[in-house]
Amino acid sequence: MTVRAEDVAGLVCRRQGPVRFLLFAPGLAGHPLDDQDQVFAAAVEDLGEEAVLLGETPLLFAGLQAKNLFARRMESVGFLVTDQAVQVRDAPSTPVEPAAVRTVEFDWAADPVTEARRVARLASATFDRRWAETLTSREALRESLDVVRDVVELVLKAG
Repeated sequence: MTVRAEDVAGLVCRRQGPVRFLLFAPGLAGHPLDDQDQVFAAAVEDLGEEAVLLGETPLLFAGLQAKNLFARRMESVGFLVTDQAVQVRDAPSTPVEPAAVRTVEFDWAADPVTEARRVARLASATFDRRWAETLTSREALRESLDVVRDVVELVLKAG
């Protein structure tokens, strides 16, 4: 069984308030931002291009768009959940150093609930919360990580 976009949308739509501005999924209806689909597509391009080439399916982007002044374009910062891993950009790029994307892979042999917690903890361990909190609230960031954990758990239970 695979996770459907509708399942992810259901998890996202249960959330209310500022966290909704941080959650993007394919075909998500009722998003507070008109460009939800473009933000999700940009996150897939920025964080998950290699994962998509390897056959992974992007399911959720939890994060922000930052203006990269050096490259003069928007850059996705946050967590892209696929059906195999979480791709993470911890902070925006600087003019001197582009921000790397790191991968937190799933342990398919582990208990889904425990593994989802582990993945969310590792994914967020070095995320630049101070930078993100200049753009959104601490509570919204925490809730967005809860959704990342919930989507990972959904994937693991389906797998």
